[in-house]
Amino acid sequence: MFKVKVLDIVPLLMTLGVITLFSVYAYGDSHASLQVRIQTPEGEFLYPLDREADLLMSGPLGETHIHIADGSVWVEDSPCKQKICVRSGKLRKAGTWLACLPNRVFVHVEGKDEEEVDAAAF
Repeated sequence: MFKVKVLDIVPLLMTLGVITLFSVYAYGDSHASLQVRIQTPEGEFLYPLDREADLLMSGPLGETHIHIADGSVWVEDSPCKQKICVRSGKLRKAGTWLACLPNRVFVHVEGKDEEEVDAAAF
């Protein structure tokens, strides 16, 4: 019969440790480092994506209502005619953006996972 020794357990524990580290890195909370950058004619504002916020941003046409909740940001309402910014939906990932061009409000999600433009994009 095989007798388990201390040195038999060490490789097993090291393997479990490596698997745990990779799992935490791969499936960890990616929203913790994401921020929302909002640019308006009045200035530039930065908000964390993991905190709820209800914002009114002023532009030439009036106020654009922006909401941050549940790791997402979206435009609730805007004074523009076509409401394309409202219909753009929720932004969750780094590198995504939306804009209300008539009201000159730009919303961009920034973070460490933001993808660079590659040759295939050109």
